[in-house]
Amino acid sequence: MRPKNRHHESTPKRSLLLRTSIAALIAGVASPVIAQQPVETASPMLEEIVVTGSRIGRDPNLASPVPVQAVTADDMRMSGQPNIADVLNRVPALIGSTSAEANITGTNVLNLRGLGDRRTLVLVNGRRTVGGGTEGSASVDIGTLPNALIERVEVLTGGASAIYGSDAVTGVVNFIMRDDFEGQDLNIRAGMSGRSDAESYNIEYVAGRNFAEGRGNVTFSADIRRDRALRAGDRSWSRDNGIARDQANPARRFQQGDLDPAQTPLFSEFYSLDEFRYPYGLFIPDSADGFLDRYNTINGTSLTAADLSAAELALIERRNDAPSRAILPQPTFSISNAPGIIAPFNPDFPHEIDLDGDGVPDCDQSFVGFNNQFYLPGFFGDPNPGADGAFPFDYAGGCWTRTGNGPLRSYEDGLVASSFNQFGGDGVPDRYNQDSLYPATRQYVLDLRAHYDLRDNLRIFGELGYTSGESRRRVIQNGFFDLLYGSPENPFLPEELRNSSAMFTGGFADFTGLPGGLFITRDPTDSGGSRTNVDRETIRALVGVEGELDNGWTYEVVGSYGNFERKDNFNTIILDRFFAAIDVISDPVTGEPVCRSDVDPDAVPFTTLFDIPTFDAGIYSFTPGDGQCVPANIWGGQDSISPEAAAFFNPGLRDKFEYRQNVFSASLIGDTADFLNMPAGAIGFAVGIEYREERAKTTRDPFLRGVLPEGSPFPDGTMISEVSGNNSLGFDNLFIYEDSSSTLKSREAFIEVSVPLLADQAFARELTFDAAWRVADYNTVGTVDAWKLGLIWTPMEDVSFRSTLSRAVRAPNLRETFITNPGTFRPDDPCDASEIGNAADPELRAANCQAGAEAAGLPLPALPSGFTDPLSARFPGVVGGNPDLEEETADTFTFGAVFTPRFLPGLAMTLDYWDVEIDDGIELVTAQETVDTCYDATNFPNNDFCQLFTRETNPNSAQFGGFRFLNQTFVNFASLEAKGVDFAANYSFDLGANEFGLRLIGSRQLKLDRFTNRSDPSVVDPRLGELRTPKWNAQASLNWQRGPISATWQTLYQSSQALVTGDVDQTRTQFGPAGFASSSYVHNVNGSYWFDDGLRVYGGVNNLTDRDPFSTTASWPVGPRGRFFFLGVQAQF
Repeated sequence: MRPKNRHHESTPKRSLLLRTSIAALIAGVASPVIAQQPVETASPMLEEIVVTGSRIGRDPNLASPVPVQAVTADDMRMSGQPNIADVLNRVPALIGSTSAEANITGTNVLNLRGLGDRRTLVLVNGRRTVGGGTEGSASVDIGTLPNALIERVEVLTGGASAIYGSDAVTGVVNFIMRDDFEGQDLNIRAGMSGRSDAESYNIEYVAGRNFAEGRGNVTFSADIRRDRALRAGDRSWSRDNGIARDQANPARRFQQGDLDPAQTPLFSEFYSLDEFRYPYGLFIPDSADGFLDRYNTINGTSLTAADLSAAELALIERRNDAPSRAILPQPTFSISNAPGIIAPFNPDFPHEIDLDGDGVPDCDQSFVGFNNQFYLPGFFGDPNPGADGAFPFDYAGGCWTRTGNGPLRSYEDGLVASSFNQFGGDGVPDRYNQDSLYPATRQYVLDLRAHYDLRDNLRIFGELGYTSGESRRRVIQNGFFDLLYGSPENPFLPEELRNSSAMFTGGFADFTGLPGGLFITRDPTDSGGSRTNVDRETIRALVGVEGELDNGWTYEVVGSYGNFERKDNFNTIILDRFFAAIDVISDPVTGEPVCRSDVDPDAVPFTTLFDIPTFDAGIYSFTPGDGQCVPANIWGGQDSISPEAAAFFNPGLRDKFEYRQNVFSASLIGDTADFLNMPAGAIGFAVGIEYREERAKTTRDPFLRGVLPEGSPFPDGTMISEVSGNNSLGFDNLFIYEDSSSTLKSREAFIEVSVPLLADQAFARELTFDAAWRVADYNTVGTVDAWKLGLIWTPMEDVSFRSTLSRAVRAPNLRETFITNPGTFRPDDPCDASEIGNAADPELRAANCQAGAEAAGLPLPALPSGFTDPLSARFPGVVGGNPDLEEETADTFTFGAVFTPRFLPGLAMTLDYWDVEIDDGIELVTAQETVDTCYDATNFPNNDFCQLFTRETNPNSAQFGGFRFLNQTFVNFASLEAKGVDFAANYSFDLGANEFGLRLIGSRQLKLDRFTNRSDPSVVDPRLGELRTPKWNAQASLNWQRGPISATWQTLYQSSQALVTGDVDQTRTQFGPAGFASSSYVHNVNGSYWFDDGLRVYGGVNNLTDRDPFSTTASWPVGPRGRFFFLGVQAQF
């Protein structure tokens, strides 16, 4: 006989009714696999099947031993989704997965239970396949798989390390491919949004042929996929920086129009330009007594609360009632923008410049402009300096800006949230209309597979796959520069300010060493933008032999090779070229603007006043005076830098990442029928070995590594670190970019048994005990083992119970262990005055901040009393590997039931409880978690997190007291706990010639807790209810079929969840009800018609009601395309 295919079986086409009631693989998305009733088929192969989660075949009439959900090829086709990840994201257990639209690399990775893609093992036909979805990780980019060949996808929700090895901590997603394909199948699908954009095109083609009288088969498939891009300006909810972000609540501060001398006389007197306090932007007093203590001390009065007006008391009440943070659209960074914010050279000079002629000096017309001056609010005889929320060294931003390339005008504020952040106004937006919202992608997938039966019980097989993909994203802003210098000689300086008091030196020349001029803070959008074009290439090859021994035992020996390569093509500002390009003078001969370095090769361009960004000044990457430098105009508005100048200092670079995998495995599967039989039958078993080698390699662009190019003033190959204090030629020049290579090896052995204890007995139609054990030896963590125990009890035909208890193990992957990359960070400072109250224990945080300030020698009461985070930009650090990591272990318990009541034919229901507890969980702690956990710990400063960052202790630095460096590394957490209940119900019935199928599938998550502090395991970080982790998520569908016509209505549901990540209780405290989104319903419809000649036409509408994403995201709980129409044609011949 021909050896059994271990991974899937071929079945004839069935009606919708049979598919819903028996196999429960219905149009839409995943349903539980319920193998309770015999399936009529002419194929003898169905005498035994293999369900994901066990290598031992089972009688299809019996219940699956583990909770498995499935998605069929038709489900994916009828979904209209061009990306399979978007289909699988509808499975309740997989809603935390990431599709190409949500990440810069265009990859699609799966994430079971929201516990991390690295804990979800992706298999193809039960075998590992090469990773690459995440750098240095075995996570698979499922976009590289051949859609045209997928027969179904099985989702095992439970620890499976004992069966499949490391990474199967939370479960397995197994892609079952079609085999023995005969004929041709062509599928063409196109779609577009209801706004006639975001077009998507798919072509899938499969051709197969049997040969040698059916002993062999060869199958070829090709997939071509293309998605057109969306930009932020293409959608009303994202246009004009419409995606909301959380910041400090503006309601706690005075805003424009709050103060009126007639309504708020004392406040208007105290918060006035005459008293060096700006009339808005500062904190509203939190009490009448607190305000009057300051007022009376300064003015020598003895007023009481009775002297405050009703409007003033109402403002105090507003401040105290307002949550500490707010989620609003149009978040901006107030002290910079694309056209540039111009500041006078000497901020301590009383500038009377009034460009608009309204009688008010331009620098006094905005909170940002006023704070640009040294005569700041709150520091002239005030007994509580800094209490108003202004930092005492606020020379940042400026007084003048432009709208696009328009005339110079005074700066305009929005809603002031903090010294550096606003909503609206002239600051830098989070997004520009030209920024990518949905990437442009292309994908080509080719696959060739064949098998040949050398004899009836011996088959050889092989597979060869190739995938080429590309993703294109663009962000028009590139770089940020605080207080760039323009000398009086610069011909590009605005004529409105030339020779004005704004350029006077005053006493400030001694501080700067400069001869006057102007400063400009600019986050340029005319510097060539920040483009990230990602090219991906995957090659897979597999050969194997499988056969059957005379006693019915089967064996398989397989070897596979996979190589994933990703090339990141991007651009970055080369700082020495940029500073040389903006240091412009008039050519002494022609009078034209030229780089100063072309006239005076020995001149060293000035960088920025406060080293933002930090750079060791000099010219390194080109030879001054050789004509390479192109002068850049940064003073003329948003588009004033010429393309030629941008090309000079913003060249294209390329990094390359590779991930290679070699796997050899051998297995033997059989039973003890020849020598040992239990009362209920023979014991089934599977044994095997596996060797796996994975290698990650990173090759950085020479510019990033700091290799000086040809044409520089130094010998070829010189490193910039050898001639300066810089480590890289890139924008983040302090980073150390290095090529790297690392290898992970494992040798593994496994055994699995299935013991039938009882069968066909009263109250024991089936009672089966399962067990599995796996041992692995890694070159990183040594020897580890995993095990699984399972029990299936079917007391009667109508109901079955199943339970598993398992210990799963995951060794740290290459990224977690070895790969370290530079990083930049900008967490909210927990010691900022506006953040102290956001802690679970504000008094503890305040005390720790105070103690930390004393230990670091910072001035008191800078921390925490009145301290304002001085950082106006991100700061550097490293992200990555920790060679001291240990393996993580997960204990998983499941208990469930399958109901197929005979009194109601066509009904099938499942209910499964699951509980996962991960000890020593490997996690990358975020920068915010790092600093918060440090200052909120009872054992401050002795917990591990306090050792991962430093603060600036140089009193001469503008960032004095702010964060300086952070090491974001992988650590073994204390533990991670999750539990919940999965449920599903399918009911199918006939009404005349009409067949109907009703389905409900969902999950109720009961817990998702992280215990991050190993030195204090009692500290819990509850994640349930955060953004992307709803308590409830489900889908319901109604299917109808009448002959060749079918239609489906599907509704996806998610319960209310926070609009931000972070502790839900903290979110409730910080934001109130405004911090949460309401429940979400998304509706999809589709239909199809089969013609007699093997032709099918189908189509549908996704997101029927055109729901928008949540206000703080671009792709959750729906993508940015909105209502989406699709139409397809399938031809079989």
